[in-house]
Amino acid sequence: MKTTATPPANKLLYWPSTILLVLIYMITGIGNLIPFAHIAADMSKLGYPAYFMPFLGVFKLLAAAALISPVSKNLKQFAYVGIIIDLTGAIYSRIAIQDTSITIIIPVLILLLVAGSWLSGL
Repeated sequence: MKTTATPPANKLLYWPSTILLVLIYMITGIGNLIPFAHIAADMSKLGYPAYFMPFLGVFKLLAAAALISPVSKNLKQFAYVGIIIDLTGAIYSRIAIQDTSITIIIPVLILLLVAGSWLSGL
């Protein structure tokens, strides 16, 4: 009989990576909603209109909530897909405006965190 429990070794990677990812998305989601000045300036630099920030903020908070809540695995998968779309969009946007290397590397590193969380939670 096949079990669906996560092996202990995976939990050692799953919880730290998932909690860090949730914190990142909660903070940036709130930063999009309030908005934090540096996030608003950054979004403007990337060419996004101000009205896009609350939309993005709501979905970041929903994704963070889905990852940490005891919801269905399918809903968590949708959250991971949304986060991956958000991060690849951020990477693409930064490359398109020829932003600094560090601002391109940060979403790449967060994308690796997403991969660690998702793969260890399978």
